[in-house]
Amino acid sequence: MKKEISVLSEREYWYWYCGLSQIPLSVREQLLQRLGTPEEIFYASEKALRDALRPARQPDGQTELMGDTDDADVFYNGKILERAVRDIREGREPDTIRRALKDMDQEGIAFVPLCDENYPKRLLTIPGRPLGLFIKGRLPSDDMPSAAIVGSRNCSYYGRSMAEGLGKALAEAGIQVISGLARGIDAAGHRGALRAENRKGRTFGILGCGPDVVYPRENRCLYGEVEAAGGLISEYPPGMRPLPMNFPARNRIISGLSDCVAIVEAGKRSGSLITASYALEQGKEIWAVPGRAGDYLSCGTNSLLKDGAELLTEPEDILSFWNLGGKKLRISNNDQLSLDKNWERVYSCLDSEPKSMERICLETGLNSADLAVCLVDLEMEGLVVQPYEHYYVAKRDKGEHYGKVSGHCRVPRKSEDN
Repeated sequence: MKKEISVLSEREYWYWYCGLSQIPLSVREQLLQRLGTPEEIFYASEKALRDALRPARQPDGQTELMGDTDDADVFYNGKILERAVRDIREGREPDTIRRALKDMDQEGIAFVPLCDENYPKRLLTIPGRPLGLFIKGRLPSDDMPSAAIVGSRNCSYYGRSMAEGLGKALAEAGIQVISGLARGIDAAGHRGALRAENRKGRTFGILGCGPDVVYPRENRCLYGEVEAAGGLISEYPPGMRPLPMNFPARNRIISGLSDCVAIVEAGKRSGSLITASYALEQGKEIWAVPGRAGDYLSCGTNSLLKDGAELLTEPEDILSFWNLGGKKLRISNNDQLSLDKNWERVYSCLDSEPKSMERICLETGLNSADLAVCLVDLEMEGLVVQPYEHYYVAKRDKGEHYGKVSGHCRVPRKSEDN
């Protein structure tokens, strides 16, 4: 498409780009890095798109894949690359984009792209941050503490009671409750927050479908209550069905919007363990409710406790994370971490696998100059090393060093030998 004048607003270009959810997020991030903005991508030629979608070649002749390896391996199949080019080009219908945004506004659904000043600050630094959010209700406040409550869908009475009690206690203390509006523990955590005695409990549901889609159906009434008390938030546009692949991805937003994560019940393959993994990657504190040895619904939480998660047996355990003494807490600017936040961004995205500076730039959002300064500082502190030129890893186990960077303890990653 030949660009003569900008026919859409910045918000409309971002809305169009966020709607390309069939293209892996890591690849869309790379397109932004290589082509600039959604507007530039909107007007890019087929050749420019193909060139930007191809993996970069390193000086040693190796191919550097964009984003997660699994995504990239699949994506660089030639047919899928061509399909992505086609999807980008076929979606360039300004009238359709304007009409969809108008309909969304009439339905009371807000759209907050990455470039918006209202985009949640907690999400800005996480790996794989969403490019935009679709909201019914409102977003969590950046200056109030928040905690996630997650766990098994097929929970026990014990787990449900724990989640409800925890949600209620957190909300009464002025802590925003984040969860996934799934049946079981998620729903119980939301209901507990809604029952806060001061009736001011804020709770937010992070969805794996469009914000206008109720899933599961049994939570229809709960959806309305959560929207009124807080908000329904999704990275997927209105009308998006609850596809299985969406739910693991949305878990990074649950942990990303939270200061800490509480796992109430979880089996060995529970999706809440994915949330715990994202929380670990993001440097968040993890709490787990213990259960009976050998009980299927306690296998996941007991395993987390053995790996170093904090023990959670009553609300006061997690309230101590904020040093609460029965009063509501707000986070002021003076309470923020005293160390350079860019250090935390860079260190959080590193692990034992070497990453190039280009990859680190993509994941942290830092420009190359700021990144170079951070990496030198972290090397001088003994926190990162270069196994070979311009590739970086975290030194030894990240769990041993993370407190030095962020001021929080981090659950140590379990080695393959254990």
